[in-house]
Amino acid sequence: MTPIEISLAVLGAVSGVATLHSWYTGLNTGDRLNQILNEARESHLKIERLSGHILYTPSIQQVHTINETSSRVGDLRELREILEPVQMGLNQDILSTAVLTTPSKLRQAFQTDPFEVLIETRPAARVKRPANPDLLPILFHDGGTYYVGWQTRGALPILFNCDYSPDATPETSSPRIRLRRK
Repeated sequence: MTPIEISLAVLGAVSGVATLHSWYTGLNTGDRLNQILNEARESHLKIERLSGHILYTPSIQQVHTINETSSRVGDLRELREILEPVQMGLNQDILSTAVLTTPSKLRQAFQTDPFEVLIETRPAARVKRPANPDLLPILFHDGGTYYVGWQTRGALPILFNCDYSPDATPETSSPRIRLRRK
């Protein structure tokens, strides 16, 4: 089975750090990881290696909160604690962009029942891409298992008060980085 490239990840559940679904991020794996990494290097953006299999680019923000304030997780040790279970669950290298506090609508939807707001949800180890190319893969953790569910990008602002951009968008005033399409 071909690994699915994750777009958005809802994170949390780290002992003593926070509650379930407290953060979210743009998460890159596989070919997308390499594309974002190359673009970040070409633009001289900061890349942090949190472990042998976890990279973090704090100046790129792929997720955006709408109509409320979001704060960032800035402590690298805390970021590693948040991202390490995700990397181990996916069993592949990951590159995280800015990690933000989860919008209240997103947190509420995932605490209530993520299976109700996502399409074709399966365990991450058994995920298959749906036929609809407009669906984005969303990773989350529930009951000790990582799952990937799907939702259209257009539904993100309505259902979750957030948006996602596949482009590597630096937080600085430098021009927007556009990923090269294959």
